[in-house]
Amino acid sequence: MNAHVRPPCAPPPLVVALPGAVAEKVRRLALRRGDNATSMVVAMVDHMLANGAAGELLAELDLHAPRKRPGHGIRLYGGVMLTQSQAAVVYLIGQNRDADGICRLSSDSLAYLTGLPIGTVQSILTALVKWHIIRCFGRAKRGQARAWELSAKGVVALFDLAGVE
Repeated sequence: MNAHVRPPCAPPPLVVALPGAVAEKVRRLALRRGDNATSMVVAMVDHMLANGAAGELLAELDLHAPRKRPGHGIRLYGGVMLTQSQAAVVYLIGQNRDADGICRLSSDSLAYLTGLPIGTVQSILTALVKWHIIRCFGRAKRGQARAWELSAKGVVALFDLAGVE
């Protein structure tokens, strides 16, 4: 054998982290069964792969659909998935509307009221407009705040946030 030739080695292990809620379900199942959680997951995945069950299961799931995953403060408000920070901005816009349904709070004011950095609030506003939860009217003139309005989706989310039926 040549001294410079390495013997074949096993492929490197794949390390997977499960989200908190899923990890807790796995831990509980393993505890009920008296198994080691990691060993149990490895056995389940190996069994699914060996028996072709993984392909059938994955065919039922649309893993490529753009969606937010639960966790990290994401909740469903009136059919809209929002983070806690996004929900706070929607709530403030909804609670600070004038008679015409328009909110004229500046992003600085929203940042102050939510305790979030101004850049984060601006990113949230951009995302809420993109997702058709709020609408923005024109550009703000110097010294004036932009005008914001909740869309129909935004109003439903606001009602859920405010506990209104």
